[in-house]
Amino acid sequence: MDKSADSKEHPKYFTPDPSYRVHSWMGDYTWTYNEFVKDPEKFWDNIAKKLHWFSPYDKVCEWNYPYAKWFVNGKTNITLQLPRPARARGTAQQGSADLEGRAAG
Repeated sequence: MDKSADSKEHPKYFTPDPSYRVHSWMGDYTWTYNEFVKDPEKFWDNIAKKLHWFSPYDKVCEWNYPYAKWFVNGKTNITLQLPRPARARGTAQQGSADLEGRAAG
């Protein structure tokens, strides 16, 4: 028996409860994805405009394969974008972990 096949990790997929869509920043995933595909720079520009910037960016993306610079010349502090309660509780690090898909707590 081949042990390497047994120890291979299989991807796991989790489908959230449909009620989460109501509270999601994106709402309808399919619509959001289609907007991204239609014009990626416009998509990310619209999202970035909702954030606080100390200095605005000049360009959304500067692509020199294989390198990309995002929000060129813009200055922000991404931790200021977390909800105030998370910052007040000192759980801002947990908030960033949520963005990576790990459970907070």
